Amino acid sequence: MSGEIQAAEEKNKSKLWEDIDAGAVAKAFSDMRDDLDTLRKEMLKLEQDKTNYDKTKAALTTVRDGDFSQSGWISSFIAENTTAFPGLNGDGSKKASRPDWYHALLPDKRKKYDEILDFMDDAVKLSAFFKPFAEILTKLPLDNTFRVFAIIKNMATRGWSTEEYQKINKDIETTCTLLNYSWADLDGKAPEAERYYQQNISRMDSPKAKEGYFKLRQDAYAKVVDGLYIGKSMNYRGNGRFGVLADRIGSMRVMDAYMGKLVMHKDLGGRLAPLVSAADELKNSMMGKVKVCTGPGRSLYQGMLDLIVAVWFFMNRALEEFNKFKEGSSEAPYCYMKCPEEASKAKGWFGFEPAWGDSWSKGTGYYEIYRKALYAITAQCHDFAYVHGRVH
Repeated sequence: MSGEIQAAEEKNKSKLWEDIDAGAVAKAFSDMRDDLDTLRKEMLKLEQDKTNYDKTKAALTTVRDGDFSQSGWISSFIAENTTAFPGLNGDGSKKASRPDWYHALLPDKRKKYDEILDFMDDAVKLSAFFKPFAEILTKLPLDNTFRVFAIIKNMATRGWSTEEYQKINKDIETTCTLLNYSWADLDGKAPEAERYYQQNISRMDSPKAKEGYFKLRQDAYAKVVDGLYIGKSMNYRGNGRFGVLADRIGSMRVMDAYMGKLVMHKDLGGRLAPLVSAADELKNSMMGKVKVCTGPGRSLYQGMLDLIVAVWFFMNRALEEFNKFKEGSSEAPYCYMKCPEEASKAKGWFGFEPAWGDSWSKGTGYYEIYRKALYAITAQCHDFAYVHGRVH
């Protein structure tokens, strides 16, 4: 009894033409088409919605390691029936695929054979593209590729536009303007301190009088900062202390982190370029040679074409976007990979040297721009109040 059960199970698993019918093969073709469509749709969504990465990866694994593999249903179907259809070579000729014993079959068997032969003919033609397709999916750096789209979307959501990039330039420019003021220029902007000095000149040796003078100098300097563009990114905390606004410095940290992720995978362009070419070549090859004869075969063929087009588009668009970062496009968000041009004009006063070198070597330095600006402004304020006034 157990032998009969085992034989029945083996027959159920069998893909030999004697053990299956055209409906079973049609369903297998349809199931594979569904897998391809699922992957295609997930890849199209992945450009817009980073939350479906896991679904896309799972769909890709199913197609690559299942449908396109040697253990996949169609490949197994071909392998199990090769001897029964010895003439199949994928050139579209089915007559040569009928063996001599075919004519000895009963009419219903010949009909079944012919139906399966049509599917075998389609399967052999389509399976010729399984291996190159699987190789593209294997080499596709899905995680790093979709990250390019995610970074672009997140940067747009945060409002990091070209105008915002120019605001950083303006912050640098006005910081340089401030640090380039002479002590005489700054003295002219502190009339209250001068008036206080003249009114209290006789007792300026006292610590209390000095402290009043220093505070007026500090406050005058703070007003100068507040009147410049950089003042929008900073606040005065009193006693010569300044701070960068939390949301500003926080944004710069995030900006450096985003750019850092691109730098970590700076070879992405070199990895994607040959895959884009391979996908384009495969697409053209499929469009030029395949002529299928069954409805499910045509549906599967169209599904394969639709998927390779989607994969090509996904990789090609990611490559274009990545190259815009790489080439330093002036548009946002790509421009953020370049050091703002005003940074190179800084003269280094009070240590303000915000320019960085190759962004693709060590990443960007937006956080450092504001950290150095804060240090320089605090140092200039200190010297203006305590070193270059009338009282020391």
